[in-house]
Amino acid sequence: MVLDQHLIDIFEDMTRPMVIPSCPQELAAAYMGMVLAERLSLAGRNAVANAFVEIFNAAQKDFRDVTALSRGAWQQGDMLVRGQWLFTTAHELVHALLHHANFLDQLDDELGRVQSQVLIELGNWVPAANDSLKREPILRFFAYAHGDRTQEPRQTASALTEMASVRLSEPRFRQEVICDWLAARATAAEMLHWTPYPIGLATCGLALIHLATIKQLDSYAAESAAASTDHLGEGALRLAILRTLLYLRPPDPESSGHLISRAFGDVTSAYLETYAMALRITWRSAIDEIVEALARR
Repeated sequence: MVLDQHLIDIFEDMTRPMVIPSCPQELAAAYMGMVLAERLSLAGRNAVANAFVEIFNAAQKDFRDVTALSRGAWQQGDMLVRGQWLFTTAHELVHALLHHANFLDQLDDELGRVQSQVLIELGNWVPAANDSLKREPILRFFAYAHGDRTQEPRQTASALTEMASVRLSEPRFRQEVICDWLAARATAAEMLHWTPYPIGLATCGLALIHLATIKQLDSYAAESAAASTDHLGEGALRLAILRTLLYLRPPDPESSGHLISRAFGDVTSAYLETYAMALRITWRSAIDEIVEALARR
């Protein structure tokens, strides 16, 4: 994915509900519907896109009293958006650099040295009474992304560990993880101008969630065979792995793996609280319903 101004605008649209105090679930779902409308429009499906825009406009009208942001909320949103586009840029730059001077081999070796510890840590993701590392929200998001409505923690943690073990043996996925890892370090270092190190790293996790969401919505909009691709599920897996790598190997000597883990948990929890309704919507079916309604006119 090439970073452009339009992608930054989408990050802004998807982040805004997260910084609206007590954002109504219906409004957050409408924001996601508006992002889907943009993807539909790019796919040339303008009539369907317009229907989602109308839903968004109606939601904004219904909740106009809560959409104005205070200065503090605006600054928080701006910081989160900056982190997301910095991470996306850094990720693509790492891809461009990987094949220079055996850089990929060096980073792959670094990942190999910690991989067994990553899998052990993921296998321990069964929430305790005191979840001080705040792993539970990420485990819950993984369950949502993979359609596990029961969300039994032990089963989810086992599925997460097994999937990570399998996917980390795939060269393409492994390279994505390496790019995530290095890009997060670079992003957090740059973000120190605005926010503490753990929060800068956690914004990278939010970028993974939003990029996966965009790709998933793109696949629904395109009406292609690729529509079955589980982009959101892969994003959730990369989120869990990135958090675990940074927890086990804090990039900054003065940073705490404990605080990094908590920051990732806080960001993921905020996303889940904001988009709980949107995550339960079957967007492909919503598109089909609008298509049928338009055909009846």
